[in-house]
Amino acid sequence: MSMKDSDREIFGRDLPAKTVVLTFDDGPHKAYTDEVVAILKRYDVPGVFFEVGRNLGKVEADGKVSLGPMAKISRQLMEDGYAVGNHSLTHAQLSRTTGAVSYTHLRAHETDSYL
Repeated sequence: MSMKDSDREIFGRDLPAKTVVLTFDDGPHKAYTDEVVAILKRYDVPGVFFEVGRNLGKVEADGKVSLGPMAKISRQLMEDGYAVGNHSLTHAQLSRTTGAVSYTHLRAHETDSYL
């Protein structure tokens, strides 16, 4: 995606009153993501998918990104118009980390780098 981060961020204060946002975390999942999307499409309901980087692929020692088979699911979500966000690289307990370690999980390996 070529949009700036600030153009892709959604804030609750920007949504109409009494808006409910459906989010789906820890994906993509090879079975459940497709099932969830089918239900959302049936009822014409948007959804937001927060994905764990290691579910999409891995970063080699030389820094090269190697995509796994589930990256295709994530790309399809974006092509279908769903919002896809970063849910960290490993789903680590970030409350038990500090500074640089937290930064690595949240920023250095953003989900976008896998797509």
